[in-house]
Amino acid sequence: MENNSEEVLDITAESTTIEERLHLPPKKRALLIISAVAAVIVLAAVLTAVIVMRRACVKPVRQFFRSVETSDGEAFAECLPPWVIDSFKGESPAEYYEENMLKESLAELEEDYGDRIRISMREEQRVRLDESGLKKLEKQLGEGTDIAKAYDLVISYTVKGSMRSETKRREFTVCKTEGRWVIAGVPNTIL
Repeated sequence: MENNSEEVLDITAESTTIEERLHLPPKKRALLIISAVAAVIVLAAVLTAVIVMRRACVKPVRQFFRSVETSDGEAFAECLPPWVIDSFKGESPAEYYEENMLKESLAELEEDYGDRIRISMREEQRVRLDESGLKKLEKQLGEGTDIAKAYDLVISYTVKGSMRSETKRREFTVCKTEGRWVIAGVPNTIL
């Protein structure tokens, strides 16, 4: 009876060194390196996407504070939901808010805190609205409102001027509608 078995390399043999056991042909080594680099790039991209998505819901609140700080009606209007903007029917919401709210609010802030007003903010708490919370918010905002996600945010913000500074807290409800994050409704007070 003939033995037609192939020889098998015994990697546990004492005659082989560790370098011999770990040696890979150049093509396989290059493929392994390319695979490792690709895995690192994919992991970095996923982490970056998660961080960006996590910060996206806070963006309209940051824009709100920036628009108050600069009396910028355009920036203020961008953080509002489409149904608020549509309610103006031809009138410019940016001009309306700038003239009727933002300039007056900045003047009040300068009176209380001094010139060179700066507002910084920090998110303290985030609570995602569940399905019943979304339905309640949609009902509150009116028919035809379609909200994909929503959060209640607790924000601490600091108003600094040339005379003094003060830190306060405020709650915002933000929602994702029509593919973008906005503040749900019009804030009833500026600060």
